[in-house]
Amino acid sequence: MILKITLLSNTIITNGNGDALIDLDCDYNEYGLPYISAKRLKGMLKDSANELVSMGQDINVLRLFGDENNEGIIKLSDARLQDYEILEKLSNDFNPDLFKNSFSVVLSHTSLDERGVAKKGSLRRFRAYDKGLIFESEIDENFKQEFQKDLELICLNLRYIGHKRTRGFGKVKCEIISSQNDEKTAQTNEIHKDIMVFTLLDDVILTNLSGDENTIDTKEYLSASAIKGAFKKLGVEYSKPQNAYFYDGENIFYPAPMNLKKYKYKDDLVVFNENIEKNDDEKKSNIGGYVCIKNSILSKAKISTINKTHVSLADKENMSLTELEKYESEGKYKNKIFSYTAISKGQQFAIKLDKIDDFSSLNGKVLRLGKSANSQYGRVKISFESSNNKESNFNNEFYLVAISPVLLRNEIGGFEPSFDALKNELEKQGLKLEKIVVSRYEKAQFYNNSYKCKTPQVMGFSTGSVFKVSGNLNQELVQLKIQDEFGFGWLKAYKSFDNLELKSDKKDNETNQNSKNKLEKLKLSDDELKNIESTLKNILKKDLEQRVFLSNEYKNYEIQYPECKNRSKDKMTKSELARIEKVLNIIGFDNEKSIIDLFKKEFKPKQNGKQNEFLDKMERNKKGLNLSGIDIEKFKLPNYDKYYDKEYLFYLKIKTLISKLKQARKETK
Repeated sequence: MILKITLLSNTIITNGNGDALIDLDCDYNEYGLPYISAKRLKGMLKDSANELVSMGQDINVLRLFGDENNEGIIKLSDARLQDYEILEKLSNDFNPDLFKNSFSVVLSHTSLDERGVAKKGSLRRFRAYDKGLIFESEIDENFKQEFQKDLELICLNLRYIGHKRTRGFGKVKCEIISSQNDEKTAQTNEIHKDIMVFTLLDDVILTNLSGDENTIDTKEYLSASAIKGAFKKLGVEYSKPQNAYFYDGENIFYPAPMNLKKYKYKDDLVVFNENIEKNDDEKKSNIGGYVCIKNSILSKAKISTINKTHVSLADKENMSLTELEKYESEGKYKNKIFSYTAISKGQQFAIKLDKIDDFSSLNGKVLRLGKSANSQYGRVKISFESSNNKESNFNNEFYLVAISPVLLRNEIGGFEPSFDALKNELEKQGLKLEKIVVSRYEKAQFYNNSYKCKTPQVMGFSTGSVFKVSGNLNQELVQLKIQDEFGFGWLKAYKSFDNLELKSDKKDNETNQNSKNKLEKLKLSDDELKNIESTLKNILKKDLEQRVFLSNEYKNYEIQYPECKNRSKDKMTKSELARIEKVLNIIGFDNEKSIIDLFKKEFKPKQNGKQNEFLDKMERNKKGLNLSGIDIEKFKLPNYDKYYDKEYLFYLKIKTLISKLKQARKETK
């Protein structure tokens, strides 16, 4: 199902931010396309539901929307513009600011005192979405049909949203429509695909412990427990789950081995291993992060994250007695401001599957992972790919690196990360532990779903610990058996760390390069352009205007040529320039008629008067007045030539000339 929102008036969906020109801005994504966040949308629907309950309607608000302790059944995505996918492709040819201005208008307002005079310092500017925009939000496919009538009634009752809704803004029409995107999962009998890819459709929060109660940080990977839980909701068992790490379309980037270091204060990057000389006193730091080692080249990826701030309105019914008394006396809610750090959408994470794993039924499925997954965050799409890496065989001595915490038990069954305990577990895999190259300990715990609580913390070898082993291994990943059902104990094999070359770090804007490259390769078809024709024409108008007014031709163009300006009899006065400007605003002109011909036709010249002198001046300045030095046609984008409105080209010519006339008036003494 699709939640469709049509704006019946200009609407202010503010993000609380502003800049030097705009005091209150709206929500936009990285392409400059407006959206309504799922959290905001769900809150507005909940307010509408509570309003209906107060009218006597029987609606189970708790079941639909949940609370701090109960999960609601309504799960929404951000409400995006209709034809968003087409507009996203179109963003390759236009900058985000242009898109912003194409779907919104900047307005001003002020406050008046008792005399009707504007108060000093009260002028404010804000941005509002244009009337007529249509937004669509996807409702989770698992939404129970028994509540559909309640949801339709809630949507029907939702008539105003956003800021200044009591002052003529924010009128909307909200309705539920059937989804036209009935994608069927392709069941193929192709060769086994051993890479399960998770593409982030939304920002994802996998909670990491933080010292600030109002700040929630995220892990930089998709945790095994979160993936296992999401699979279970779909009826799929994942007996030996793995963490999903960053994937660039070719390689998976695993946690960096701890034995790889670089000089701390040098610009040149040098990779060290456990054979480093002990007498080297220079400070070094771990490589850290997530790396891929291939053909003796170590590549490092930095995961792109985003920080978002939210405001939670206090619930009067759940207030303490003290808070309630304060509310009744002062009429104030105790609102909470909190911040989320999330993994940015558009990135991909992946798991290397074992041959026996078969998750083909999940191909194309959308999961919800992490915190606030019911609204705004957490949507992840599954796909499968074949790895380009050939099967690796590891013989004699090689290294195992922990890519998840490794939990071990001692002889009496307690958790203990020790050499002997690790040696015993590796022997079960047919491997001999030669030595622990470098290791650290970390506390690990997992969630017991049966008892709805976390287990006590236990000690284990930390992610990145390196062990030197000997034996034979015919795969690059191996898992120890202790607590393997929670994703612990995964090790990755490396043949050697000698002679590694460290490739420069990937920047944040390169982390999503794979998805951006895919976007650039997608070209718009004629049918797609036809679907957004009216929107495209509006964008092209603003783009053309921007190109003309920022061009050097416009900046250097003069209405009065220098030779005319230096002769008093040919120099036009302010009143004469204003007269031309006024006529152009009322009548305009086209390519078939010059301004002089227009004046001769509209105003009969006097035989002996100033009118002839005025026309003579215009004749001598006709090159400047006809904009002969600015060719507006050349600023058009050739790919969209047929979508330019010819009438607008004439209008822009008039607008450009009027702008230069105003500039000439300012320069005229």
